[in-house]
Order: sequence, then C-alpha cells, then structure tokens
Amino acid sequence: MKNNIKYILGIHDGHNCGAALINEGKVVTSISEERLTRKKNEVGYPRLSIEECLKIQNIDAGEIDEVVFASNFMHTAEHLEGIEEWYLVGKKDQEREENKPKTYEKIVFEKRRSERISSVCNHLSISKDKVSFVEHHLAHLAAAYYTTPNADEGKSFLGLTCDGAGDGLSATVSICRDNSIERISSTSRDASLGKIYSRITMLAGFKPWEHEYKIMGLAPYADQKISYSAAEPLRSLLKLSSKDLKFILGQDLSTNYCYYYLRDNFERTRFDVLAGAVQLYTEEML
Repeated sequence: MKNNIKYILGIHDGHNCGAALINEGKVVTSISEERLTRKKNEVGYPRLSIEECLKIQNIDAGEIDEVVFASNFMHTAEHLEGIEEWYLVGKKDQEREENKPKTYEKIVFEKRRSERISSVCNHLSISKDKVSFVEHHLAHLAAAYYTTPNADEGKSFLGLTCDGAGDGLSATVSICRDNSIERISSTSRDASLGKIYSRITMLAGFKPWEHEYKIMGLAPYADQKISYSAAEPLRSLLKLSSKDLKFILGQDLSTNYCYYYLRDNFERTRFDVLAGAVQLYTEEML
C-alpha cells in the first residue's frame, strides 16, 4: 500500500453485499446493506452502505484515495436473485454451455467490469483511475489473515479458502507470512464442494446461500452410519487429490450442473439423512 494513501473504500456487490472503509490500514467502518434496506442477504451495488460509511467517518467522497471491489468478476443483481434458472440444470445444459464461443466469457467479463466501475464513479463522482479489483479468494483470505491477532512477525500460517465459487475458483491453499500470501494450490469452480452443499440446500426445499445452516443443524439428528452410506453418490461426484491439495471431479459432470444428478440419487431420501450425508461428506473432504 502506498504511504500517502489514507482512505480506501472496499465494496462487495454480490449477495449479502456491503461496504467497508479503511483509514491508514485499519478498518474503521463496515456495514452490510441488509442492515439498511432490511432485506435479508441484499444483493447488488451497496449504495446505502457506502453512504453510511462516509457519514459515520464524517468524510466526503473526495477524500477517498482508492476504491476496491471484491472479486474481479461479479454477476448482476438480477442474475444472483434468479438462481433457479442456473441451479436447476444437468449434463445436457453443461454440454450446451461448453459449445459456446470461447470469446463469450471475455465479453461478459469486460461488460460487467465496465458497469461496476461506472456504478461507483457515477455515484461518488470519482475518477476511474481510483478503482481497482481484488481476486475473490485472495479477498477472503486477506480478511482472515490480516485481521488475526496471532499473526506474529516471522511466523507462517496455512491459509485455506473454500466456498461456492468466485473468479473461477472454489478453493485455495496458501502460505501466509508477514505481509505476503503465497498461493500453492487452487480448485476450479467446476469441482466445487460449496456448490454441492448449496444445491443440496435447494433440493431439500430451502433457500441456497441463506439456509445452509439449517442443513448443518439437521445433520446431527441423522444416524451416522446411514448418513455415511448415503453420501456415496457425493464421493463419486467429487474427490480429493492429496498430491495437488485440491478437489477434482470424479466424473465428467461439473458441479455447476449437478442438481439433477443429486435429485436422481437422493430422491425419497429422508431429510435428516440427506443433511447428515452432505455434512459428513463436507467434513471428510475438508
């Protein structure tokens, strides 16, 4: 970080969006948009959170030195709110997606990048030169490592991230030491443990990205032996490569398109056994 930088505005514009303000290296304000809109897991550009951060610190937008978005890429709010369209998919959908032109993703990426920059520049009347982006899993790990009270100088830490996906990855392994984070392994978004869990959440009739805690809470009520056996279809879908420290697909089905696979394998499975199976499997893999 440059020595002359005083204020940095951090923005998360995905699901459960929010903003944070850093003053000379310290987080001085952090707000989730849902606290202001009163809408659980609010999505999109966190306009109210940004304004509240500035209000609490009693500064105006002109005093911000840098604006940093979490994640190089982020879907639109409409896309994130209408997840059924891209959750309830299977192998045929995967094949169609794979046949799209290679330039498609780049076009979407550049379009969204431009939209995200414009959203904050128009809102705060700041220069585009002040806006930058931090890769998704690096942002996750930095939030944990740089705020831990045990990060003694010269001591090495093992940094693990694991979620649904962000910027093409679903998990990483890093070595953290002093002011550096060295990534030594990463898992593709196609081999995502988190996506399996969230799709089980939907399969059980709950809301993905919000009700996973209910699945976790149900898990202990299931018979562990039955849950262990019930988890076998999950073990066939995703495996661990201990040599490479990453998750790998057990078949040619991406976890982005695994909903119908899960439905076919778990139809009529008791709700507590379903919860027990995916929780047990998650713990095994991690």
